[in-house]
Amino acid sequence: MGYGIKNIEEIDTFDYSICSGFSNENTVRRSVNGQKFLVEGETITEYTHAEILLIMDTEEWTDTNFGI
Repeated sequence: MGYGIKNIEEIDTFDYSICSGFSNENTVRRSVNGQKFLVEGETITEYTHAEILLIMDTEEWTDTNFGI
């Protein structure tokens, strides 16, 4: 299982059939600023699970002001 980060411009044209866990443009995780989205699948090899956890824990992907 691997992960990839795509630019939002690809959200309508990305081939979601290669994904597991996220089935379409309405269910993917988006960056805080909405400019990128996350995909995961067996044939996606951009990032490992350990790497994507570190990336998702950054301000680009996690709103640190949530609830304030």
